[in-house]
Amino acid sequence: MERSLVYAKSVGWVRESRREKIQFLSIAHVSLAELHTQLLLCCRIEWLDAREAEPAFALADEVGRMLTVLRRKWSAPDPAG
Repeated sequence: MERSLVYAKSVGWVRESRREKIQFLSIAHVSLAELHTQLLLCCRIEWLDAREAEPAFALADEVGRMLTVLRRKWSAPDPAG
């Protein structure tokens, strides 16, 4: 889980083109879905109590919403031309 975060932070906004930024945000969204799945699995096999995982799920949902807003922003036509 931590490895995904470190990777995302290290490669994220060094992307130069608009297209690269959109692609990065899409990859970040997929990584977030992977984290969500890992949390679900940890709860199902009882490595993690579901109540203890609730804050992590809430944060994942919030980050997902932020990524969606950013992807829409960067996917919109550039007003400058």
